[in-house]
Amino acid sequence: MKTITELKKDMVFNREMNELMDILKKTAVFEFQSLHSRRKTQAMQGKYVVLLQELLKMFPPGVEHPFLTNSLDKVILVVINTDMGFVGGLNTEVVDAGLR
Repeated sequence: MKTITELKKDMVFNREMNELMDILKKTAVFEFQSLHSRRKTQAMQGKYVVLLQELLKMFPPGVEHPFLTNSLDKVILVVINTDMGFVGGLNTEVVDAGLR
């Protein structure tokens, strides 16, 4: 028969293990939702690429438009990163690459 001290240790272990399992479950659900969302986003991006290609086909060859040509040495760069959690390092790398 176990002593009271051993039973208390077992209870603490079981409680901590239960908390760990809850964290792992929540992490798995978050990752699944993230992958599902990313998949939908990629499908939408594919549609936008096709639409942009169709739009650019409407311009005849040789047409010069200020939005399509860059006669200056200045360049505007738009850096887009994510607001998703746990990717601060990635966001920092994206901003640093944009600054370079």
